[in-house]
Amino acid sequence: MRKCLIVQFEPRHEEVIPSVIAACNAAGYRPQVLLNRRIRRVRGDVFKQVAGGAADIQYDRLSVDPDGDGPDWDAVLGDDIDFVILNTFNRPKVARWAASCGKPVIALVHNVDQFMGDAAFHGMLDRPDFAFMTLAPHVTSELISRLDGRHIDRFGLLSPFVLTDSPQSYSVSQPRTVVVQGNMSLRTRNYQGLINALVDHPGRWDNLSFEFPSSGADRETIATEIENRGLADRMHILPAGANGEVPYAAVFDSLRTATLFHPLIPDGFAQYQRIKITSTASMSVGFGVPMIMDRWSEACYRFPMLTADNTLEASLDRLSGASDAELLETSAALGVYRDQMRAQSGQGMIRLIAQIGVSGA
Repeated sequence: MRKCLIVQFEPRHEEVIPSVIAACNAAGYRPQVLLNRRIRRVRGDVFKQVAGGAADIQYDRLSVDPDGDGPDWDAVLGDDIDFVILNTFNRPKVARWAASCGKPVIALVHNVDQFMGDAAFHGMLDRPDFAFMTLAPHVTSELISRLDGRHIDRFGLLSPFVLTDSPQSYSVSQPRTVVVQGNMSLRTRNYQGLINALVDHPGRWDNLSFEFPSSGADRETIATEIENRGLADRMHILPAGANGEVPYAAVFDSLRTATLFHPLIPDGFAQYQRIKITSTASMSVGFGVPMIMDRWSEACYRFPMLTADNTLEASLDRLSGASDAELLETSAALGVYRDQMRAQSGQGMIRLIAQIGVSGA
């Protein structure tokens, strides 16, 4: 297999990399992967949870500065490396490093606002040796719209759904375990609304329990509120490790054994339908666990899911009332969808590799 380089400078977004590796493998490449070593120190090694795919993984000090503490880039970017994939393209310093790295580049755009907010990013659109991937069709649509329809063919789709090495066995637990995955922020997730709903409607959703395998700025505030409102038997926050993050081993155990996922998107927070994705969508398809969304979100993400009216109470009614058979059917449909999107990501990678001028790809 030919070689490329995947780089993750920041200590985040490493859960996307197994999907990038899968797309590279489909294109005939075995990537060398360089990750910020803080990822492993804080959360553990994600590749102990998702081992599949042909790649060479290395954690290191990473710096975009020529004199910074990090690898010997001249050696890393040797003649055997055909191109570079930037797993996160959201810092001007990284854009400048990419512009001068001497290799063709495919960059993953996670956030439209960040990409459009600095010329260091969208200034690369006119370079023939640069191409871009987003993580969902609605993100591509928003970005192309802001570019007034220009550069359509410079973008591809990377479906971030490779989170297990083989299809998960799915079952419906009693009570149903509803996992809310992602950063514990009162701004981006409606934890307070969930707490209020459970207190205001005792007994209404007795077959649901809630688990939070996450860290975040509001974690302690939410934990205190759960305790003070007498919900500790219904809502469980997983313990954090020594560095304040829930270790990957515990997170993946939670995701593997979930019955349902809920993104808890608050009213008026439209970023997950426009400029980026909610990681809950990746987890749902990746683990084959059904999730609940409102109809606007369903129109954006377009994979098998449960839908409900756009109120928190309606979403809880739907999760509580869905039959076991419907949940099992939805899980099976998610597995089929994952396989389809994995193949599509591979084809998209092949197209972009050729577009950035890599001969023989």
